[in-house]
Amino acid sequence: MVKRILVPLDGSAQAEMVIPHARQMAKAFHAELVLFRVAVASPVALDPVMAWGSAVEQARNYVADVVERHRDGEVEITAKARWGDPVEEILAYVDEGHIDLIAMTTHGRTGLRRWVVGSVAENVLRGASVPVLLVRAPGRATP
Repeated sequence: MVKRILVPLDGSAQAEMVIPHARQMAKAFHAELVLFRVAVASPVALDPVMAWGSAVEQARNYVADVVERHRDGEVEITAKARWGDPVEEILAYVDEGHIDLIAMTTHGRTGLRRWVVGSVAENVLRGASVPVLLVRAPGRATP
């Protein structure tokens, strides 16, 4: 039974494209959506503590805004923000937050860019202990 669906967001419009799909599933299962953002600060920040605080604050504000834009009373939606490596934090929250399903967008990167940037979606898929719904962002794959 699906009671909590985790929707990892990276701050991009592409990542948010999974929300309508996750909402449909949440309605069908009477499940809660947890919109989740992992904050990452610049590695070259002059003051790492200040950069960390600023990044977390921006992540919290962003995810709270997304929740407000999608709140309609039909689906319970909550916002969570954490600091760290996106893949590690997503996988850790699955257990901590009693998540039953992860729904996320794949950006469709290929070639050298995928090798350099990596694929959060692919790494979450490989490491997840729960089912993962991957939705391909519309448009062509980035060469």
